[in-house]
Amino acid sequence: MDVTESPTKRIRQRLQLTQTQFAAIAGVSKGHMSEVEAGIAPLGDKLKVFLEEISIDAETVAEKHKIYMGFKRRQHRAAAERIVQAEELSP
Repeated sequence: MDVTESPTKRIRQRLQLTQTQFAAIAGVSKGHMSEVEAGIAPLGDKLKVFLEEISIDAETVAEKHKIYMGFKRRQHRAAAERIVQAEELSP
């Protein structure tokens, strides 16, 4: 499992849909879809229902998404720490 890429993005790309198209079909906003793919927001109920409707195990995707969100949080935290360290070292 590749934790560096959003599982929902992989599904969307496999379906050959844009974020806007996928969001509209799933019944969520494009903004929410963007946040999910960025690892900022968890999968909502509407997305889970949509995934089940297209015969994708939503619970498996949700678990993978949680792992992805953790990866993104660690990545953001490390970047923030580097910025703080750089500011501390600058005159």
